[in-house]
Amino acid sequence: MLEVRPDSTYTFKWGSRPKRTGTVAAQGNRVVLDDSSGSRVTLLPVGVYSKGICQPVSDQASVAQRCEARGGVYFAGGDYCEVPATGLRPR
Repeated sequence: MLEVRPDSTYTFKWGSRPKRTGTVAAQGNRVVLDDSSGSRVTLLPVGVYSKGICQPVSDQASVAQRCEARGGVYFAGGDYCEVPATGLRPR
């Protein structure tokens, strides 16, 4: 779960991993989470953009495979792919 507040701070909780907090910024079609510990996570949409809106892809298996092929982790039901900032690859 990602909660973003109006002051551009966030709280991110994923499964049994520890809760993360920090600041959030948009960079094109990416969302960058700068963690308070100093790490950075970049979220990429896995849908198809049309007129500035991301439309979900219906074939979730192929979406997960494309995400993993870029070194990312696919969030089922969340329609996004997390790729470490150091290994960010274009769609």
